[in-house]
Formats: sequence, structure tokens, C-alpha cells
Amino acid sequence: MSKGSQLEGFCMDLLSEVAKKLGFKYKVQLVKDSSYGRQDESGNWNGMIGEVVRGEADLAIAPLTLTAAREKAVGMTKPFMQTGISILLRKDISEGTSFFDFLTPFTVETWVGILIAYLGTAACIFIVASSSKTPESTHLTVKGFDDLANQDTIQYGCLAGSSTLAFFKNSNNPVYRRIHEHMERTKSFVSSMDEGVRRAKEGNYAFIGESVSLDLAVARHCELVRAHEVIGMRGYSIAAPLGYPVIKNLSVAILQLSEAGELAYLRSKWWASSCTADKAKSSAVQPHSLKGMFLVLSLGLCLGTLLAVLELTSRSRSSAADQRKSCCTVLTEELSLRLRTNDANRPQESVDKDKEKA
Repeated sequence: MSKGSQLEGFCMDLLSEVAKKLGFKYKVQLVKDSSYGRQDESGNWNGMIGEVVRGEADLAIAPLTLTAAREKAVGMTKPFMQTGISILLRKDISEGTSFFDFLTPFTVETWVGILIAYLGTAACIFIVASSSKTPESTHLTVKGFDDLANQDTIQYGCLAGSSTLAFFKNSNNPVYRRIHEHMERTKSFVSSMDEGVRRAKEGNYAFIGESVSLDLAVARHCELVRAHEVIGMRGYSIAAPLGYPVIKNLSVAILQLSEAGELAYLRSKWWASSCTADKAKSSAVQPHSLKGMFLVLSLGLCLGTLLAVLELTSRSRSSAADQRKSCCTVLTEELSLRLRTNDANRPQESVDKDKEKA
């Protein structure tokens, strides 16, 4: 990233530390075509790799993925950071809800006490007039690449011409092949990381990219989240011309910085989340998060109804033997009597209230 006329970030700090160890001076310039480096059909390279191959730059330092094709074209150091491929999307798409999420505010002991009290109350219910059905939630949740490949509602794509695209293109995994075919068919690629982040923020789009870069986007944009699944682990390296004598020394310097904890410090410095304060804010309860509560209530109502029916059936059997009637007849009479009694009490209660007012 740039700060005024100066460049800053993890790679700039890494370059500074490596230069101190090896004792060289440097001048930084941005790659002309804003690309990391891709080989075309004729074998020519663009981006940073192309500038190193053509001698326009001595080093290329960036989140530059170490691949076999790039290793053949230029010299690559030991990785200074490990990464993989993951998914960036809005939190409302990634964070699904469980049937029992409503249990989390209380401890297990508290819920046991509530359950005992609830069952005791349910056992006292004889007749339940009606119960309401709980609608099934249609909330779509994406947890990983299998979920992404098995749905057509959410669009997804990756950076055009990237090593991420090459991973899916060259993979023999049927799920990854389907993802690649979908992206090629829908032409859902983005031209830059910023475009991918923007489309993910707008919703209904999942941006597939390298996990380290996605983590940085999550740290800057609080409405985004990265999927837990990470595939295709690889490393970021510094590129230099083939046969460049300083490659070995650069690798040693990177290992020394890693062993001293400097790389971990730089990672925590630049990936610090700006969303810490927002975690304390409570979010509004969504209807689909309460489905477990309605399920438990429905089960309780059914239990109360069952107990009431069993109690009436037991009484009806005893009365049927005494009255020499069928159990069903006595049960019907008992239900009718109770319902008539409830209806008869209502006008009497109204009369009593009128007398009190007079």
C-alpha cells in the first residue's frame, strides 16, 4: 500500500530487514502492468516475473506464489510466508445457524434447571388447543468448496490469470474441476484483488483467493469473513534472475528472520484487525436463529398433549367399565364435557364482573 509518495506494508518491511542483513541498497518501482506474472502461449512472461526475466528488475518482492513454472523461469528464495487457497464472502453467507444456537447465552446447569421446570409445567397441561408450525429456514450457508460447488445461488470467481486459477484448472479433484468449469462458463473472474473484495462486500459473490491476502481483507472490512477451509498450501517467495548469486544469501536471511520471530511480528503488525471494537456490539436476533427454540417449544407442547390424552384415556377406561360403555364413547363425552364447562364459565365470569362494577 502507499502512504503519500512512500510505499509501506509487510513486503516493504521485509525488504528493509533483508537489506540490513545483506548490506545492499535498493530502489523500489511498481510493476508496469500490475501483474504478478503469467506465461502466455508463446512462453513469454508478463508482470513481475517478466520484468525479472527481461532484466528490468533485479528482485521482485510481493505476495508472489512459488510455483513450478515460475521456478523454471526465475530463481526463487525460500518462502517467507505460507498461504493457501480459501474463500472470501460476506458474514451473512458464511455464518450459518444451528438449531440450538439459542442455548449459548446460559450455562449447562442453568438449562438443566429450566428443563426440569419446563417438564414439570408440561406435565400439568391436560389439553392444548392448538400449536403453531415452525417454518423451515431457507438461509444458504457456504462453509467450504464443497458447499460452493453444490449450489448455483451464489456467484464465485478468482483473479484472472492467477496461480489460484491454475490450481483449479490443473486439479484432478472433481469438486475443484467443477469450480473451474463454473468460473470459465460464467466468466466470473476479477481483474484485481480490490475488485474481488468489492464484489464480496456487495453480497451474493464469493471471492476465491490466497488465504493470506483474504485474511488482510477481513482485517480491513468487518462485514467479510474467510472460510475455514484452506487448500493448495504454498509459499510466497522473492524472485531474482536465474543464476543470481545472492539468491542463497536471501534465503538464509529469510530463515534467520523467521527463526528470530521477526516475520511473525511483521505478520501481526500488518494483519491486525480493525474490527476488534465491533465484536462487543450485539447483533439483532434473526428469525432463522430461533428455529431451535420453536422446535423445543413444539416438542414440549406435543409432550403436554400426549400426557393429557393418556390421562383422559386412563380415566375413560375406568369409567367405561363402571358405565358399561365403550372407551371411545366415554372419552368423547369427557372431552365434550370439559369444552362445555369452559364455554359456560365465560358468560358467568362476565356477569360477576358486571356485578362488581355496579
